[in-house]
Amino acid sequence: MQETTQAPNQLSSRPAVKRGSVTERSSGRLGHMLSRTSAIRRDIDGLRAVAVLLVIIHHVAPSILTGGFVGVDVFFVISGFLITRIIDDALQEDRFRYVEFLWRRCRRIVPTLVVVLLGTLLLGACILTGPELVSLARHLAAGSLSLSNVLLYSEVGYFDTSAATKPLLHLWSLGVEEQFYLVWPLLLAVLPRARRPQILVVGAIVLLSLMLSENLAYSNPAQSFYMLHSRAWELGAGGMLALASAITPPTWLRVMISRPSLRSAASIAGMILIVGAAFSIKSGSAWPGLNALVPVLGTVLLLAAGPGAWMNRTVLSIRPAQWIGQRSYALYLWHWPPIAFLHIIASEHAAPAETMQWITAALMIPVLVLAHATFLCVERPVRDLATRIEAHGHVSVRHLLPFGAALAVLAISANVVMRSHGFPARYGSAGTDAIAALQDASADSITSYSKSATRCQLQDKGAATWCWRIPGSGTGVAVFGDSHAEVIFAGLASSTARRPLFLAGRNGCAPILQLEVIPDRLAEICRRSAQLAHTAILSDTSIHTVLLVSRGPAYITGSGFGVDAQRAVVPVAIRRLTTDSSALPRAFELGLERSIKLFVSAGKRVVLIVGVPELGFMPEECLIGRPFGLREVRSPCAVSRTAVDQRNTGYRRLVATIAARNPALAVFDAQPLFCDGALCRATEGERLLYQDGNHLTIVGSRLVAQRLNELLAVQPRDSPLAVSR
Repeated sequence: MQETTQAPNQLSSRPAVKRGSVTERSSGRLGHMLSRTSAIRRDIDGLRAVAVLLVIIHHVAPSILTGGFVGVDVFFVISGFLITRIIDDALQEDRFRYVEFLWRRCRRIVPTLVVVLLGTLLLGACILTGPELVSLARHLAAGSLSLSNVLLYSEVGYFDTSAATKPLLHLWSLGVEEQFYLVWPLLLAVLPRARRPQILVVGAIVLLSLMLSENLAYSNPAQSFYMLHSRAWELGAGGMLALASAITPPTWLRVMISRPSLRSAASIAGMILIVGAAFSIKSGSAWPGLNALVPVLGTVLLLAAGPGAWMNRTVLSIRPAQWIGQRSYALYLWHWPPIAFLHIIASEHAAPAETMQWITAALMIPVLVLAHATFLCVERPVRDLATRIEAHGHVSVRHLLPFGAALAVLAISANVVMRSHGFPARYGSAGTDAIAALQDASADSITSYSKSATRCQLQDKGAATWCWRIPGSGTGVAVFGDSHAEVIFAGLASSTARRPLFLAGRNGCAPILQLEVIPDRLAEICRRSAQLAHTAILSDTSIHTVLLVSRGPAYITGSGFGVDAQRAVVPVAIRRLTTDSSALPRAFELGLERSIKLFVSAGKRVVLIVGVPELGFMPEECLIGRPFGLREVRSPCAVSRTAVDQRNTGYRRLVATIAARNPALAVFDAQPLFCDGALCRATEGERLLYQDGNHLTIVGSRLVAQRLNELLAVQPRDSPLAVSR
């Protein structure tokens, strides 16, 4: 993940260099505090060890170290610091060559990456089903092209699988760094050689990126988290520190920073900031944005303090920290795939969280062995070979070809897996049949409504995910809600009834009206999105009926169901830290009733759709098992009616209370379309009704839409819609 080239650690002093008309020597710079000396910066390896351990502990026990993901931010600062020094040293001495820079990055990153990707693909072929293997191959191809972060960002949404079940999820940070490596040297190369203009330009980039990151953390959290432009300020912060080492500070500042006690205090403060953030930051916090300033500042302080500072000398430079730090790259790459494979298998067997935590911790032992073996058998030999190649003269483009070829072979292999739909031949003829059924049940069939719909623009583009219109004749119908509303809209759009349709809402956001600003940023996005949707629907006189659709039980419990029970649901207008279990239902009830009354008072008929069962398992389990008998085909392809009723008890009670107070509200109960007295089925004949654990396929959506159209057609505008029993 991070830049771990050995050369940056050996920050030797360099001879006097000419900068325009000014000649400076490194001995007179701020480098005294930053320790631009001939000594090896062993403390940086120790800092890497801290960063990778924070990430691993967070993934093993997220409830204990809630903010351990800040280790990635630490890595970013380290990379920016070291890479900027490498580039700056070469530029100031007029020996920088872009090809040579890429060669050094490739020789460090690519060999281990290829080994890990190949190992993950082979293990996936032994564990994953066809669709899962196709998904893995897609991420493998993105990883080999340095685009993992872009792919993950494009996949974000409620139709996406849980992040915990993506074996190559962690490559997003490597994608960010690799993209940084491509553009950063080009930027530094065009800047003036004078220090202050360099720092001013880099500082402006850091500030702009930080402002963008803070804004996106509010308006588009996924983009803020995954994309380079939102992370550049963290890498740039390390770069600024590296450039600052070449500035000759005022005398009073030189006196201050020359004091060992001050440098030691800075190193201790830096470690406190990093570890404190790891324990205090919650996984649902807006990130990175301003919140990430804490670990970034902590890392800058530790790097600036130099190897002689107390924390750097006594903690980061000890042998165990060095050992882990030197293997941190391989350790980072190897640690996540087995955890993801474990989550995939365990989610189908309802393993207790405590058991999962212990098994995950035990998995880290073979992971450590793998990382050590990779360090000895891949990293060291490649480094030694590269050293011999460099000793024979300049590196040229041809030296990059082996790395490109290795990555190309991986990308081609991934493409073969995708084209074969995950090698269904592993299952015999059943595999081919399953692939056809799953393709028919894909999320693409839902979003096909965009072919006949027109995209409309609401006032604030950053808040509302959807604004779609489909023309027609007669009274218009608005579908308002979360991703379940999009599913119902798709079914109505594909039906024969050609009435005007309007879709508004956002993934993961309930169709409720909340007036007060919400402290939680994700919930605030939902609040603003809902306000825009209300305004659009109320101002459209052609809309006579409003369908309110959501995954209701999730909003009053704050969590998913079954296979995605660990998936947190965006809260409504409450504080996350409240211990009052009734706060969520109360807030949801208040917002829903406010929304209903507002539409009714505007003369619109309101229909609340409830009762679409959540499966709690992936429908592909009904078609195909796992290799080596890791999972048998599910039969019957259904969830028990008892489990569905238990999940919906609180929500149905809340809906009944609201309906009793609002006689104009119509409640459409979809449950009888899927359930009998014992089971709620996931299939109709040979076709799947669900595409995942809670979203309907287009077949299931049309089943609901058909009944809705019948009822909407016979009901006059000024009378309530009959409740489906």
